Amino acid sequence: MTDRARPYLQVTGVQSENKGNKGRRLEAAAERTYPVAPVQVLTVQKPRNVANHSYRDFSLVPADINLPGLPDDVEEMSFPQLLHLMLSTPAHAQFLVWMPHGRSFRIMRAGFLDQQGVYESYFRCKNYQVFLSFLNSHGFKHITSGKDRNCFYHEKLLRGLPHLVQYLALDPPKNARRVLPDPANEPDFYPITEKYPLPTANVIRE
Repeated sequence: MTDRARPYLQVTGVQSENKGNKGRRLEAAAERTYPVAPVQVLTVQKPRNVANHSYRDFSLVPADINLPGLPDDVEEMSFPQLLHLMLSTPAHAQFLVWMPHGRSFRIMRAGFLDQQGVYESYFRCKNYQVFLSFLNSHGFKHITSGKDRNCFYHEKLLRGLPHLVQYLALDPPKNARRVLPDPANEPDFYPITEKYPLPTANVIRE
């Protein structure tokens, strides 16, 4: 099976008539409001077994003063917060790197990271496969074609805007299911970023 045709994991909310705590958390995440509404850039309607690459631009959404900011202690950070921190630290560019537009990232030298124990020591996950499962459970999507092939993205993880992770961190991890890729509808972040520019540099934490 080729890379283009291989199914990958994407998270989806599960609706249930008998809403428990998990169902209510998923519903609250879906209905969350923001200080400034994100802009709907791409709307895709596909069957549930196909990746949905609908995309909103969050570049003008400010921090919510009623939500906690980024912890100073890395031991208190969530997985999305740790991910943004690593991407924003130049010394870690050998492991993870932003793409030029700042809306997706590439994993560099995945096998080397396993050998060095970076996943376990930094992200508290055993290996690369568990790291990928963490990405999937937090709603990150995989790009299968074009300049960003084999990169991952989340609409609330943007270069230079670490405050957006406070919204991502509120979304509860979800169960993942296998879906087919949809390369024809994957977002092209280069023209999107021309229209909705991001900071050209990271907010650096040494």
